[in-house]
Amino acid sequence: GMNKNLIILLCLLIIAVSHQSGQRNVYTVTAYCPCKICINKRAFRDGKFASNVVSYWGGAAAPKEIPFGTQIKLVPLNPLDMAAIKKYFKSRRDFTVEDRGFLIKGKRLDIYLPPEMGGHKAALKWGSRQIRVVFLPTLP
Repeated sequence: GMNKNLIILLCLLIIAVSHQSGQRNVYTVTAYCPCKICINKRAFRDGKFASNVVSYWGGAAAPKEIPFGTQIKLVPLNPLDMAAIKKYFKSRRDFTVEDRGFLIKGKRLDIYLPPEMGGHKAALKWGSRQIRVVFLPTLP
């Protein structure tokens, strides 16, 4: 009777709300390498991220609203994105915000791919993907 309908309604509401919050956290995820095509200002090709940390596999560029040191986790829902993460990121889904980029505004993230991870060629093959992202709270 009435009780069952209320439960169904509540379940639908929960699904709708969780879907909403999920949609809000979908980012356009691209990849870049240290080459002069990816980093077009010579001054920024100094082997360091904007955070002043030496560039490393695991760093990512994010908009300035997201502080350096923020942990991001890619949560792919699409099997093709899962496969791409396995192929180009060696299954890595956790990254740390270390860099900025003048094109990295709004809901965009750029994953640093060093030469040993395939560099520019791999970055191009990765392309541009819509992936859900979870930001993990940073430890003080």
